[in-house]
Amino acid sequence: MIERRLREAGVQPIGVDLLRLGNASRQNRSATMFSRSIAGYSNFELCSFRIASRETNENGGVDAGRLDHRDAVEQPDTMAARPPRAYKSTPMAIIEAAERLFGAYGIEGVSLRQIGLEANVANKSAVTYHFGDRDELVRAIWAQRLPTLEARRRLLVRQLYERHQESDPHAITRVLVLPNYELLDAHGVHRYSAFFRHALRWRQGKEMRSAEMALTPASSEALDLLNAIIPDVPHQLTADRFRYASCTFFDMVFDRDCDLAEGLPVMPEDQFLAEGVDMIVAICMRPAPQA
Repeated sequence: MIERRLREAGVQPIGVDLLRLGNASRQNRSATMFSRSIAGYSNFELCSFRIASRETNENGGVDAGRLDHRDAVEQPDTMAARPPRAYKSTPMAIIEAAERLFGAYGIEGVSLRQIGLEANVANKSAVTYHFGDRDELVRAIWAQRLPTLEARRRLLVRQLYERHQESDPHAITRVLVLPNYELLDAHGVHRYSAFFRHALRWRQGKEMRSAEMALTPASSEALDLLNAIIPDVPHQLTADRFRYASCTFFDMVFDRDCDLAEGLPVMPEDQFLAEGVDMIVAICMRPAPQA
């Protein structure tokens, strides 16, 4: 149903790239809204607002909502190589705003009205009109993102076999987490990763993502490879371990983005990724509990 609504609105849910959003007046309006509403949120959650605040350009405009990929010349073997694609404004503005706010405050931590304001949509019922409810909006974000993530992960799975690493838990874990990690906005911020950590913690989100695993066969294949390495651990337990570990890893990613936004020292990226992958592997590879 959500894909039909997207198509009716002129949006093709193929997830190649997202619309460049907004101008200075719209973003100033969003900043004003948050200056009145952020009291009571933790410093950790407010970091996304600080990240957006640093993205003011030389002319005073802000393009914090633009989700783009890294330069294809510098990063030819990542999702950055995928060209931009234009979409009609309102549904995509809502999707991007929802991804940003869900990532900062949690899936239940922001109202649909706030999402509409952040998207600069004048009609208070626009979010409901285009997406129905919160569940469908989360599905719309995944409908937009999953095809791009799946294409990248499919390439990594092929490389895994070419390098004979199908029994290497670290290599398999990288296949599973790198596509999400590589998806950046125009300023190098991991907005989808921030959303993803909350979506997996959200009870409905866990069920939604599990129901859509058939749409991402490369993810399923990588998880099957991980299960094959630890046959004594029940598959559901491995999936739960990976979900919890992934949420923690993307918390780390969000926290690192916050530190970068504030000019604080951070771990070098290669070392940071190795630390995160090691943590996930250590959690997933624990022996099965004894009866």
